[in-house]
Amino acid sequence: MKTWVKTYIILAVCMIGAGIIYLSLPLEHEAGQKQPEDSLQKEERERWQSAGKLEGTWLYRIENNRAETSEGWITLAEEIQWIANGQEKEGTKGCFLGQQIRYELNERGEAVKIETAEDLTAPTRMRIVLSAANAEYIHDSVMISCEEAFWGIWDGEIRAYPPGSQVQIENMERRAVFYPAQEKANLILTTEKGTVSYHGQLEVTSEEGGGYTVINEVAVETYLMGVVPSETPGSYGVEAAKVQAVCARSYAYSQWMASEKYMGLGAHVDDSTQSQVYGGAVEYGASSQGVEATWGKVLTYEGQLISTSYFSTSCGYTANAAQVWGGGEERPYQQGKAQYTEGEYGDLSDEKNFHAFITNLEVKAFDSHSAWFRWNVSLERQWLQDKTEQFFSAERRIKEVQGDHLVETSVSGGIGKLEDIFIYERANTGMACSLLLIGSEKSVVLEGPLVIREFFGGTEVWLSNGECAGERELLPSAFISLEKIKDTEENLVSVKICGGGYGHGVGMSQNGVKGMVDAGYTYEQILLHYYPETKLTDF
Repeated sequence: MKTWVKTYIILAVCMIGAGIIYLSLPLEHEAGQKQPEDSLQKEERERWQSAGKLEGTWLYRIENNRAETSEGWITLAEEIQWIANGQEKEGTKGCFLGQQIRYELNERGEAVKIETAEDLTAPTRMRIVLSAANAEYIHDSVMISCEEAFWGIWDGEIRAYPPGSQVQIENMERRAVFYPAQEKANLILTTEKGTVSYHGQLEVTSEEGGGYTVINEVAVETYLMGVVPSETPGSYGVEAAKVQAVCARSYAYSQWMASEKYMGLGAHVDDSTQSQVYGGAVEYGASSQGVEATWGKVLTYEGQLISTSYFSTSCGYTANAAQVWGGGEERPYQQGKAQYTEGEYGDLSDEKNFHAFITNLEVKAFDSHSAWFRWNVSLERQWLQDKTEQFFSAERRIKEVQGDHLVETSVSGGIGKLEDIFIYERANTGMACSLLLIGSEKSVVLEGPLVIREFFGGTEVWLSNGECAGERELLPSAFISLEKIKDTEENLVSVKICGGGYGHGVGMSQNGVKGMVDAGYTYEQILLHYYPETKLTDF
């Protein structure tokens, strides 16, 4: 064995034992070990119970009634206790991911208690699953490199790599964890999606169906350094970065504490708009300053952490959360409000009022500097006909117009010839909540802003500055009005969609923040504007 390899391995083992390594180093023990079955003999159950009491077990994934640890998969009992630092935690099992645990098994070999000595009141690290080129999370190939020396733990075996090494992942039984030898060095991940640098450690798991998933585990504030410039341009300045940092931190904390969406992948969040856009080691001066200036600060409502929703651009009004995502009673910070700074436009649930508002290019608002503030889409009748047939090519639960009533039913195969189209319901914010399609065979109502955006998706969008933004999978927003052209016999010829804003519309508008900063607002004032009755606190 080469001298440098021996040196690195000895140094790694010593540093791990001394607790000097700055990252957690989850070693594999008996990878691939099976969870016990009901038919196991008593001595086999006792062996598992004994193994479950040993130190050095790491929790990787939680899937329904089972969890994967560094000792293999264990079945979770229906009545299981999750205990952190001696305190039982309810509804927060996702925060145990990436933690060193101890567990106890019952006579059936099921885990009845999972315990960690760590204080899980607030996160110190985030686990981010990195999306693949196919918009899912399975990568066909993975290569790890680093400009500095780095280590890897392959299925329990420690390996050392000199600076500049490129490690192609192959012949791995289950999992490999990589981390740089120096804290400030970055690992470089290359997949079919491209090459990106990351702080912290990279955890690569071989999936049963083929391919690999990749988790980046990193300190929370370092994670935010990669989120803020990915979500808000650094050119917007430090004050805007402070707003984004507080929102991103509040969202990250809430996902770490309560979300179960990514537990089956072993993560708290992903790196896309499904969570927050995270670009890895992409720090920008003003962005980093915004994170540092707000270190640890979050938004709370009545003493409870809130999940801060935000989006790109408003049309001059934000949306009500309940009308976008459903749900019950809204809190003050979840209700839509005007973003225009001059003029009065009346009741925007009225079709004429909203049409006048959304087609007015002179509206003064916090977002009006953005080209996405106003946009339009032109659709020919045949495109609408084809889209309607495509939309109903698979069976959908929908509401059908039957006389004076709407009846929930299943529709597939289309609605016949599309004869007309209307906004069926509009919120007080102006957002379209449902769409009426009149067909020769049946008429139906499409409910929900996201469904409306999906129905009109796949079309070219033209911005207020005259530029084409290209084809969009979803309509930019549901703040829309329809201008229809018909022939002399009242047959539908085409529809022009006049719209404004970009995104779901709930909470903080990122381009609105830019407008408010330019108008002289502080980050505290901006947060209170978008999230009324909340408090900025240290978590």
